[in-house]
Amino acid sequence: MITIQSILAFVLVVIQLCVGILNMINLIHSIAHNHRKEKREQRKESHEFEYHIKNK
Repeated sequence: MITIQSILAFVLVVIQLCVGILNMINLIHSIAHNHRKEKREQRKESHEFEYHIKNK
C-alpha cells in the first residue's frame, strides 16, 4: 500500500525535475540569445565602420 508520504515525496521529486528542466531550457535560450545579440552587434559595428570609411 502506498502511503501519503510516498505519494507526496514522488510529487515533490517530479516538481523538482520539472523546475530543473525549465531552468535548463531557460539557460540554453539565454546563451543562444546572447550569442545572436553579439553577432548582430558585430555586424552593426562592421557596417558602421564601412559606412564611415566610404564617406570620408
